[in-house]
Amino acid sequence: MSNSSRQRLLGSEGGCAGTVDALSGQLVKLKKNHTESGGAHHHNDLGLVISVEGDVIKLIAPAVEATEAWSEAAE
Repeated sequence: MSNSSRQRLLGSEGGCAGTVDALSGQLVKLKKNHTESGGAHHHNDLGLVISVEGDVIKLIAPAVEATEAWSEAAE
């Protein structure tokens, strides 16, 4: 997977789960500007990723489940 920012993280149903800021080990670090982020960076596990096509990273879970699984790992 590319380490470029601005890739969109989409749930299995096509809903937006965030925008990638960076990759950090086994975590996808998301930009803190997502409407549900509360102004903080959040992370999703790379294990949820099923495909990467251009600027879209697709998850195995719906976006709502991905946002519920966000972690706030140390910066």
